[in-house]
Amino acid sequence: MSRTSFVMLILLSTLSALIASEHKDAKEMFDEAACMRCHNDNSFQVRKERIDNFEKLYSSVQACARNTHAGWFEEDMHKVSRYLNHEYYKMPQPPAMEE
Repeated sequence: MSRTSFVMLILLSTLSALIASEHKDAKEMFDEAACMRCHNDNSFQVRKERIDNFEKLYSSVQACARNTHAGWFEEDMHKVSRYLNHEYYKMPQPPAMEE
């Protein structure tokens, strides 16, 4: 294995671990807020027609979080939006929020 290939493998592994960690945290927040009391897998599939970009998805998550008093910060809503996009919507993934 060439040095370049090895470095690329390490970078991809690190990136994959970071993404998995972010989605794990977001899934835990999503589960703790009991979002599936109102939603199910099918409801996300149906909403794909109306939510066709990340901004609309983020606005929808903000509305749900505020209506349910989830207590999420903006960065939490962004993470949950990225998680839902990864799991259901499959739109181009926006960058993570800056800390």
